[in-house]
Amino acid sequence: MSHHHSNVMRMHFGIHDKIVIDGVEYTSFSSDPDRHVLRRVATPDLCEEFSHEQLSGLWDRRAIKRCPDFFAPVKVDGRGPDKAGLSGLSHAEREKIFWKQDWCDRFRQMEAREECGRSESSAKEAIERIAPFITAADLGRRSAKGRCGSKVAMRLPPAPSTALRWLRKYEAANLDPIVLRDRWGRSGNRTERFDPEVRAVLARVAAGYGDGKRPTYKMLHDVLRSEIDALNAKRADRGEEYVGVPGKTALRNEVKKLNAFQVAASRNGLAAARDKFDPVRLGVAVTRPLERVEMDEWNVQLHTVLMRSDLWAKLTPQQKAKVKRSRVWVSLMIDSATRCVLAVHLIKKSPTAEDALATMRMALLDKRDIAAAADCLSDWPMTGLWDTVVMDTGPAYIAEDTRAAICDLRAEAMFPPAGLPQMRGRIERVFSTIHTQFVSTFHGRTFKDVVDKGDYDAEAHAVVDPEELYRLLVRYVVDVYHHTPHEGLIGETPYACWKRLVRRYGVSLVDDDTVGPIFGTKVERALRREGVEVFGIMYAHEDLHVLHKRRGALDVVVSVDQTDIGRVFVLVDDAWMTVPAKRRDLDGVSLDGWLNRRNADRERFAAEAKAAEPIADQARAEFRAFADGAEKRAALKPLVYGSDKIRALAAVGSKFASSAASETDEDMFDEVYGIDDDVLAETDGGVSKEVETKSRAEKAVDADDFFMED
Repeated sequence: MSHHHSNVMRMHFGIHDKIVIDGVEYTSFSSDPDRHVLRRVATPDLCEEFSHEQLSGLWDRRAIKRCPDFFAPVKVDGRGPDKAGLSGLSHAEREKIFWKQDWCDRFRQMEAREECGRSESSAKEAIERIAPFITAADLGRRSAKGRCGSKVAMRLPPAPSTALRWLRKYEAANLDPIVLRDRWGRSGNRTERFDPEVRAVLARVAAGYGDGKRPTYKMLHDVLRSEIDALNAKRADRGEEYVGVPGKTALRNEVKKLNAFQVAASRNGLAAARDKFDPVRLGVAVTRPLERVEMDEWNVQLHTVLMRSDLWAKLTPQQKAKVKRSRVWVSLMIDSATRCVLAVHLIKKSPTAEDALATMRMALLDKRDIAAAADCLSDWPMTGLWDTVVMDTGPAYIAEDTRAAICDLRAEAMFPPAGLPQMRGRIERVFSTIHTQFVSTFHGRTFKDVVDKGDYDAEAHAVVDPEELYRLLVRYVVDVYHHTPHEGLIGETPYACWKRLVRRYGVSLVDDDTVGPIFGTKVERALRREGVEVFGIMYAHEDLHVLHKRRGALDVVVSVDQTDIGRVFVLVDDAWMTVPAKRRDLDGVSLDGWLNRRNADRERFAAEAKAAEPIADQARAEFRAFADGAEKRAALKPLVYGSDKIRALAAVGSKFASSAASETDEDMFDEVYGIDDDVLAETDGGVSKEVETKSRAEKAVDADDFFMED
């Protein structure tokens, strides 16, 4: 019996998020297990209640859009709801950004272990110690696809002052690496905007931010205004010009130049500062769903046959022996708090960054259709945006595309150092459970070593194909693993734990227009007057037409989300624009579904054409028979034209050329063929009555002595 559970999910909204519901903007006011209370942005005194059931229905029909940290007091340069983020940058730019981030992270790790400080001399020593590790990692990334003996260009390490500047920017932006992007376009104007006296006052007031009384920016700006007023009084006495008060943005920028660790220690205490800035969190204690997730890939210890199971059953033993066997990979993402599996992705070859992206994309998807396709009896409600994703340093995870996607989701990518298996122990135990409870039930299973294997020939006993294995694995995860009491949850099932914690804390969901540009495949397409064409489908938007009018034909970057080709995302002026397809029947249609539909249409059209072939063949045969009969009848017909008539017919072209413009073609043909209106007479019984009037053609021949007798 089916026992589907309710799909109502409590959504989590941050205090600085903007929530747009049917075009109306809100901020979060309060939340409890039954409802959310949202405050209207346009009318802050007006609050509205939304039950979790209401919000779930609105989310299903795509009527909600969440803009995380839209109203946050600190804005990171390059971030925002209208910015493309790291996903819109080139490979070279992202590579350099993450190279800088690696320097910052390793420096902060050394600082957390009290192995270095922020002085230039200490930073110089730290750089010398860090350089070999950065160089080795950089070399590994660059030489992964190169041939032996190829030359590889390496980057020089930063100077101490440069590294410290990166650190200040990185920490001021809450460790968002996009601030490490080179800003060459802003170089050239190095003129100091403020008077030296104003600059001194600004620096002095900004330093007060690192005070145990924890002043706000507004309080500091009031102090700044008072000090500038006092400065202007002195300048007036000296006969100097009046100076303006720097704005709040200038004050914030000045505060960012301070040592972030020291500021945090002064405002909140040393222990809190270390907890905030230590990137290596050795504990894995979590309380909320999606607070921390783990992702890894596993080479399934099972040989599969590269053939569909229905065809496999029809083969003889000799034929089965010749079919190629293989071992597939599976990429998983699990939630640390509930032990629930968020994504299961099948990999037929070696894992790549595309597989890591596909796994993360699946974790954010509504997986109801996936569970139904696998014939699951339970639902699969585990979805939402995580805070931190823990991975190893495999090539698929340290790739720029993977790290860029995580950063653009405002999440943290965590790579535990070697020697700390407890940092990723939960996903390893999940793999062990899957092997013991699921894989071991199939023939073709491999073993950890030759002692366990004995004389068992795993390849010879392979009986399952990869697609069928994936379907069964999804069924096992959804119906068995999620509903089995878990020792790590003190006997609670992962499914029940997820439901309980989601009711208590909620989860952050991500709309399609956010994840589409991040996980979509980037292609270049020509912008035409009609829009952009992808897969033979035309996508158009009024803003694209405006861009075409302004800049003419040009190539644009298009992000294609293969889960829904009803729209694509076009990169315009460093921001992603959602562009719908002109065909409205493609909303929510996947690329695979679209291709299958086209193939089915081709097969249907071919079948219809084949069914109509006898009709067309019969018609063509009758055409040929009629033509053959006409030729035969023409061969038997007696000669009916005299020589004078033949000469008249031969002169048709010249007669046309010399005819008056007013004379019609019909009149000329009548004259040549000897047809006159008076010649035609009524017929009696089908026999024409002779008319004794000579035709004009005959008269012309007689009068002109058209031909000579011998």
